[in-house]
Amino acid sequence: MGKNNRPKRHKTIELKTRDDRLAEVLDVFSNFREVGLNKNINGVGEFFIMCKEYVNDGVGRSGKIKIPGEKRIIQYILPTKKNVVISVNLKYDKNI
Repeated sequence: MGKNNRPKRHKTIELKTRDDRLAEVLDVFSNFREVGLNKNINGVGEFFIMCKEYVNDGVGRSGKIKIPGEKRIIQYILPTKKNVVISVNLKYDKNI
């Protein structure tokens, strides 16, 4: 009927620029410093390195990193699309 004959619109996906990624990552770094987590802590240093790679190459990443001494897990999503904001959560886990 009429539905299949409609022209399809192709949406252009806007990707984040290096400046956009850098601004968001710097905001995350400052939040980590406010909480008292710096790059000298085991898992946090690994996360900071991963964020720097994300800023430079622009490849999206997501995952979890354990912070053994703090009994925390960093859950992160580093997206490539412009309308999606970086998501970083510190989850408490008593088993770490």
